[in-house]
Amino acid sequence: MASWKTLGSVSFTLGLVVLCSCSEGSFSSMCSGGHLSVSSQVVATPPFDSVEIFINGEVVDSSGTPCATATTNECQTAYREVASTRGARFVTTRGNEVTIRKEVNLRDLGGTTDTPEEATLVVMGWSLETACTAFDKIEARAVGAGFEVAATRPYLPRQTCAADVRITTPVDSAGTRSEPVQTTTTSFGCDLNPLVPWGEPTSTDGRYSEEGAYPEEAYRREE
Repeated sequence: MASWKTLGSVSFTLGLVVLCSCSEGSFSSMCSGGHLSVSSQVVATPPFDSVEIFINGEVVDSSGTPCATATTNECQTAYREVASTRGARFVTTRGNEVTIRKEVNLRDLGGTTDTPEEATLVVMGWSLETACTAFDKIEARAVGAGFEVAATRPYLPRQTCAADVRITTPVDSAGTRSEPVQTTTTSFGCDLNPLVPWGEPTSTDGRYSEEGAYPEEAYRREE
């Protein structure tokens, strides 16, 4: 099982990529309006006609024209069924083919990770509906030959303790995730060395017990 590294109140990333002469990109937000905003940068060969994220039958992120190159009615028939589904769906169309997924896998992205947006789907694609509400910020950037996806959430176990906890996950071009690294970007009144990463929420206002900053369902780890 993957482990977490806690680096106290110092904000830095350790051992994520091999140093090279490559330039590092700036982190950009992967959320808009409370939902992932990534579809325009999902690339594949041959290209998709459309890439969309549906939440409870409504499109919240969209790129392209569904069934644009279809030659039969099968594409439109399958596509219309998505409007009656509950929960989140990642939907792509290409010719007469419609792919509908509850969770995104690398195969759905064309087999490689080519953009920060695709890296975000590799890391957060299991939680299309809640990713941008479970975390205050989800950001990604190109770094070296791969990408980094960073999710930030406040840790507020009590009124005298506040911190922003950031989890950074490296993803290479093959879609392989490396061990996530946990850091704190700000801290006030908290003993965060070590900070246990798992804990149950004590209320619905986002506060967590001192035993941990995140409920287990908030961020999935590789077994």
